[in-house]
Amino acid sequence: MSYKNYIQAGLALSLIWVLKALGLRFGAKLAGAALLALGRRTREHKLAEANMSAALPGMTPQQRKTALRNMWRNIGHVLAEMAHMKRIAAQADQRLHVHGREHLHALKASGKPFILVSAHTGNWEINMVLLEQMGFEAGAIYRRSNNPIMDKWIVDQRAGYMPHQIPKGAEGSKQMIRLLKDGVTLGALIDQRLNTGDPISFFGRPTRAPSAAVKLAHRFDLMVLPVRVCRRANMPDTAYFDVHVEAPFNVKQSDDRQADTDRAMAHIYARFEAWISDRPAEWFWVHDRWRD
Repeated sequence: MSYKNYIQAGLALSLIWVLKALGLRFGAKLAGAALLALGRRTREHKLAEANMSAALPGMTPQQRKTALRNMWRNIGHVLAEMAHMKRIAAQADQRLHVHGREHLHALKASGKPFILVSAHTGNWEINMVLLEQMGFEAGAIYRRSNNPIMDKWIVDQRAGYMPHQIPKGAEGSKQMIRLLKDGVTLGALIDQRLNTGDPISFFGRPTRAPSAAVKLAHRFDLMVLPVRVCRRANMPDTAYFDVHVEAPFNVKQSDDRQADTDRAMAHIYARFEAWISDRPAEWFWVHDRWRD
């Protein structure tokens, strides 16, 4: 491990300590203001503005400006909330207003695992908090941090509501199969670009999508459950959420596995488009989603 890792981790953990010391309410406000002040001066802001303009051409310049400002605040809130995830998970009954809870009850009654799919909206960590709250044994795919110290901190923070953390890569793919065979439900965020992913149209523009989770659902004949996380306004702090659990569906089984996957992904991405159009400020526009 290099000295750079220690310096980076020291700075990051010092910031996390400050956010913890300030408490959830004031820490999130500070982080939101800081991300807004810094983010709108970066090249990522220009990328987000270009993405939003192309995806949602009906927005006025003022609407787009407001949405981008609130996007940076939302990213700051997510960062601050990571310092308090153990508390948020422990208070899930008060903080999560779940719509469509009957779908989760039905899936539990089936006794089979399923695949939860979602996007980087609101605070996307809440997807796994929801599964823990409902009593599911679950795991999720994640990308290892380049800094081993911070990677350990993130894994430790998630341990209380994400018992199975699956790193991306070949070994992670094998682990997902083992977990599904053992009856463990999996969660996946599949709205970001994957260079080796399957072609798809997203807001009318060609891109590539990570479809491994849907292919696993097809292989093991499992239900796919779309879940959307939205922030609730006018609450004591930022970490109160409306969680919309949509109707689960089966991936069609035919002799053409790729066509089955493409149809399922098109359905999911149509839902993502509806979610993002409804609340553009809560999606992660800074990702280079449509690069050539």
